[in-house]
Amino acid sequence: MEIHYSRHHQAYYNNFIKAVEGMEVATMSLETIFANISKCPAAIRNNGGGYYNHTFFWENMTPTERAQHSGPGGPSGKLANAIDKTFGSLAGMKTAFATAGATRFGSGWTLSGT
Repeated sequence: MEIHYSRHHQAYYNNFIKAVEGMEVATMSLETIFANISKCPAAIRNNGGGYYNHTFFWENMTPTERAQHSGPGGPSGKLANAIDKTFGSLAGMKTAFATAGATRFGSGWTLSGT
C-alpha cells in the first residue's frame, strides 16, 4: 500500500498538476473539473481521474469484513437489493466492474477496488 500511495497516487497528482498548470481549470475543484471532463484534454482526464480515484479510495477504505455483502456493515436495504437485482450478488458486481475496468485506461475508472 505504501508504494501504491507514495508512487502511484503521487505520480497521478504530480502529472495532474502539470497538466492543469496555467489553465483555467487549475483553480477549480476536482468535482467541478469532472462535471465537465469531456471538455478536458486526455492528460487532465487520465491523471485527474487517477488522482481523484485514489483519493476516493483512501477516504473510503474499510475493514475487509465491511466489504462483504453479508458481513457487518456491508450493503443492505435498497442498495443490497439493487446490487442483487442488477448483478445477482456483490461478487457478481465486483466481477462486472473488473471486466469493465479491463477495457478502460486505468481500471480505477470503474472504482473496481471495492
